[in-house]
Amino acid sequence: NRIKEIVYKNNLQYLDKRKYQCNETEKYCTGIIDTGHKSHFDYGHYTLKGAEHFGKVISEINWLQNE
Repeated sequence: NRIKEIVYKNNLQYLDKRKYQCNETEKYCTGIIDTGHKSHFDYGHYTLKGAEHFGKVISEINWLQNE
């Protein structure tokens, strides 16, 4: 929350990864992608398959333009 405060106070753009990693309606985040592979290999780093998957999702939802 502190980071968000700084971002908004300084009129910066905040890109929330939950927008492309999670389904807020159904209350879950992606751990296993459609191919059955893991999306992360630890707490915050993508596997190669996870990076490919999320790259496609980011492009599809136009995440970098919508925030």
